[in-house]
Amino acid sequence: MSYKTILLHLRDEKTAEQLLNTACRLARRYEAHLIGLHVVPPVVLPPPIEVPYGAELIAANKGAAAKTMAKLKDIFETTVANQPFVSEWRAVEAGASSVARTVCEQARAVDLAVLSQSVAGAAGQDDDTVEYTAFESGRPVFIVPSAGRFDKHCERILIAWNGRKEAVRAVFDALPLLKGADKVHIVSVATGSASDLVDIPGAQIAAALARHGVTCETAQTVSGDISVGDTLLNFTADNGIDLIVMGCYGHSRLREFVFGGATRTILAHMTAPVLMSH
Repeated sequence: MSYKTILLHLRDEKTAEQLLNTACRLARRYEAHLIGLHVVPPVVLPPPIEVPYGAELIAANKGAAAKTMAKLKDIFETTVANQPFVSEWRAVEAGASSVARTVCEQARAVDLAVLSQSVAGAAGQDDDTVEYTAFESGRPVFIVPSAGRFDKHCERILIAWNGRKEAVRAVFDALPLLKGADKVHIVSVATGSASDLVDIPGAQIAAALARHGVTCETAQTVSGDISVGDTLLNFTADNGIDLIVMGCYGHSRLREFVFGGATRTILAHMTAPVLMSH
């Protein structure tokens, strides 16, 4: 398998450069069709509001949204010009829906969606765009941290392994990236004590990956006094990890997302890109 259609969600100018660098690198490597997407958010008016001012506010919001869309389109088209892959630009209005739902719907017809880490209070964007897409699209989501630079192409990859179906889905969704990595670590985190460690989980998935030409190192560690998510982040920092591959754990209830502890920690404090599947 390979990534032949990649969706890139551009929400604002601040995150556009890093997202484009990442998406273009992926599109070049896999000779993929790259779709640049900007979703125009719905105009939300705080009630109550006087009718005369309401019309002016709506016009001002629409004008600002149009400027943002035009700027992002220009950045996208300038960046992809003369690239060795096919690209297209999509501007979609959320209308009566939401940014998160619209991005999710667009992501269902691609191999990989590239999004920026959610930032609380980001102007013009639902806070749960990443979460909604990861839970509801059925596609792997490649999440780029909102701060920092990430110029390497996933040379050192950490697989967060616990044997659950979400982790299995993430591993095989990440297979094209795993095949191209220099080093792959399969890490299981136990919450007991070191004396409880009997064997090293992940041997079977390591063997399956080896048949695809992926050489892995398996290890089990103990979280001790810190959380599983923080243990994974510490491993990421200590080993120069370029990509974390993990399942997205939790459930959704009427647009309310309830995450497992490790998922919540990684999404909030990620220091490297994350490929996440549900």
